[in-house]
Amino acid sequence: HRKLLLFFDRAPWHTSENVGRFLLRNQKSIRFEFLPEKSPELSPIEIEWRKRIGNRYYKDKDEMRNYLQTRIQSDDCPVIKLFDYLLP
Repeated sequence: HRKLLLFFDRAPWHTSENVGRFLLRNQKSIRFEFLPEKSPELSPIEIEWRKRIGNRYYKDKDEMRNYLQTRIQSDDCPVIKLFDYLLP
């Protein structure tokens, strides 16, 4: 049977105990690999994040939230649009 292959960077939320337990429970159907440390060029979402969303100053959380919602919903953010099926 086929496995889902996931690639993770080493962000704390990818290396947490909860994620580790989940991966262990699902090891028959999920295989995972870590990207090399400090290699954002290997992660397409990192490149798109920086180009389209990141590296901005926000005066508060509301401004950041509004900006991100607008960007993610816009037609000029195709990589993030690929993940629409994950959102309710």
